[in-house]
Amino acid sequence: MHIHPSDPADFSLDSYDYELLPELISKQPQNPRHNSKLLVYHYPSKSIIHSKVWELDQFLAEKDHLVLNESKVVPSRLLGQRPTGGACEVLFLDYVPIEEFYYRVLLKSRHRKKQGDIFLFGDLTLEIVDGKDTIIEGEGIFLVRSSMPKVELQAYLNKVGLVPLPPYLKEASAENYQTTFAKHEGSAAAPTAGLHFTDELFQKLKNKNFLTTKVTLHVGAGTFKPIETPDIRHHVMHQEKYFIDSLSRKALLENRDHLVAVGTTSLRVLESAWGSIINPEEVLEKIEGETSIFLYPGKRIESIKGLMTNFHLPRTSLLALVSALVGRKELLRIYQIAKDQKYGFYSYGDAMLILLR
Repeated sequence: MHIHPSDPADFSLDSYDYELLPELISKQPQNPRHNSKLLVYHYPSKSIIHSKVWELDQFLAEKDHLVLNESKVVPSRLLGQRPTGGACEVLFLDYVPIEEFYYRVLLKSRHRKKQGDIFLFGDLTLEIVDGKDTIIEGEGIFLVRSSMPKVELQAYLNKVGLVPLPPYLKEASAENYQTTFAKHEGSAAAPTAGLHFTDELFQKLKNKNFLTTKVTLHVGAGTFKPIETPDIRHHVMHQEKYFIDSLSRKALLENRDHLVAVGTTSLRVLESAWGSIINPEEVLEKIEGETSIFLYPGKRIESIKGLMTNFHLPRTSLLALVSALVGRKELLRIYQIAKDQKYGFYSYGDAMLILLR
């Protein structure tokens, strides 16, 4: 179990801000991906080593077990228009409907939206059933009714949909915004720590007897959105669906003292399901559910001995999560060192390995 103590400033949103030069925001992944830099941070000694992701095996302890999120990004963004001709766009927050024909979506258009409004996306029509136009710049989360049933809509998205790349990656390749091991469709954003892994790196880890286990958390569009409440404890996380099959559950239980999460989404799965994972009864049963877990300094983290993660945007829940492991002030000190050493930031950026033991 790991708890980093908090102080009152840790609850202030302004405490999670930092400056970043635009040239440190990576626009393309490394080729090969495992050539990314790796900042290795040893929590007990507060020491830092600068290395490469390819050398990851050198910093793992015997029996360490990597946990990766194998959710797959789907082309869930469509451009369309209102019946009056005004431009609009939609991002599906659910790849699987809440019930047949009904989806939660992020809608963007110039004018306010209300129940009954119609939006046209080629062969697809969406009608607002419920929701408020509460998000800034004309965006809002709505419940809509689709003119297509689930199977037909999924096929349509895969045919004409766009991958919802972050704004700073608009010119990047959608094919690169996917992990090599992605399997289960459902994410609106990539689990970015996993982008560093290649087949060659997996083989190297396997040759050194390091094992991996896959879990699934479908990353929602809200993951990377800034926190807006002055007190971060008032921030409400979006719901995200997760899944652990029976074999993975068994592997996690057997290796419960050696887990290293690859990515914040993998950690959120582990923390959300930890009580079920470590319960030896019915261990062959799968685990699935939804989570809105929010980790920040002072929160207890039970599941991991380490975390591999990217360098995150300021004023986000991701920055607060990593602060829960090492402390906010210490994390900002580490980020300053990373900036001085010209590490790449954000989705296509370099990586950080936090070792808690």
